Amino acid sequence: MTPIQHRRAPARRVLLCALLSFLVSLSTSAYAEDDARWAELRRVFEQGEQDARRWSMGWTTAYGLYAALNIAAAEDTDDSEERLDAQVNAVKSTLALANILMTPQPHFAAREDFDDIYANRGAAGHAALARAEARRNALARQEQDRRGLSARLGPFAVNLLAGLTIALGDDRPGDGLISFASGMLVNELALRTQPDLATRHQAQALHLNIGDAVLKLEYEWSMMPNWATLSLRF
Repeated sequence: MTPIQHRRAPARRVLLCALLSFLVSLSTSAYAEDDARWAELRRVFEQGEQDARRWSMGWTTAYGLYAALNIAAAEDTDDSEERLDAQVNAVKSTLALANILMTPQPHFAAREDFDDIYANRGAAGHAALARAEARRNALARQEQDRRGLSARLGPFAVNLLAGLTIALGDDRPGDGLISFASGMLVNELALRTQPDLATRHQAQALHLNIGDAVLKLEYEWSMMPNWATLSLRF
């Protein structure tokens, strides 16, 4: 073996070791990134379910108590105007309570779906992760739908009918307007306090033009009082 050949052999080994180390580091980094994405998804689904439970319990209690108080007030008063107002408020509260019970927050089903995806992820790897992220995005769309125009049409009709009942049926247009406005205000507050964690954490996409090529860049951001993260995927 010539001295030149002797020197080339260690160089090849060094290059091979460096390449193997690079591949291992890439694999480790990929696993770490997947673990972080799974952890973030779990936090979104778990926290979303908790927020949904608190919202449901809070508004169910509020509407239920208000309906009961107005039913009692309608039975105890001898004033016809007060009785009609209490009856109208009781009907509005009962309908709002029924709406909550009949259209539960989507976060409960979403949490079950995520747990099922995670438990059966097996060797699916990125495919399972993609399904979990797609479920998160679907939940975000459901959150947005529950704040959309369709979520306001039913309460608008109920409060309008209640206001007209007082304004026209009892010849009190001012009180009828107050009933309508206050009902819509409470409904708007209920809509805006619904959980929206999935919406705030769903993946967004940018398309960058580089010459003749188009690069799709997905990004996710999370912000809490004591930390903030930004994830980019090409």
